[in-house]
Amino acid sequence: MSQLDKQIREHYLQQSLSEESLQSILYGGQSLHSRAWLQRLIPLAAVIAALLVALSLLWKPTNLTDAVVAEIAKNHNKQLAMEIKSGDYRELQTELDRIPFSLKLPEKEVRSKFSLVGGRYCSIQTELAAQLRLSNNDTGVPCTLYITKLTDSLRQLKPTTRTLKGVKVKLWSDGQRFFGLAAPSGD
Repeated sequence: MSQLDKQIREHYLQQSLSEESLQSILYGGQSLHSRAWLQRLIPLAAVIAALLVALSLLWKPTNLTDAVVAEIAKNHNKQLAMEIKSGDYRELQTELDRIPFSLKLPEKEVRSKFSLVGGRYCSIQTELAAQLRLSNNDTGVPCTLYITKLTDSLRQLKPTTRTLKGVKVKLWSDGQRFFGLAAPSGD
């Protein structure tokens, strides 16, 4: 190594970066202070995200009628298999033993127009409900009757019939039960 090379080497070995310059290179231009601030921001962002998720799960649509109609229409379109296949209401009531209310069809008009095919458990607005598969006596078209207990929120709903995505949904209450009848809109 020449004398000049040694002098150049010694010169550069004596040089150093300031702490600020070193931090700038190591942390992409952020000082230790700004990096610490960023590290405190991450948990705060996680808490805010968790709160937003919780609020979205607890949020109820402002129009309960629309929410119930949408829930019934969606479940009707799924055409899930019946847990109990029977045309006997007493057998269905016995098999669906967690249902604390009568499953007998309401209204003489409904009883004369439909035959029971079977049933299963489901829920309406998070309340335990019975989902009864019915058959239209005239057309044979499958329909679905939902029965649940009449809660304070469901009590506020007025009897109505609405069509959503090709499903006609009729809502009403009778005593302490709430009903939703779903059928194809052409039926």
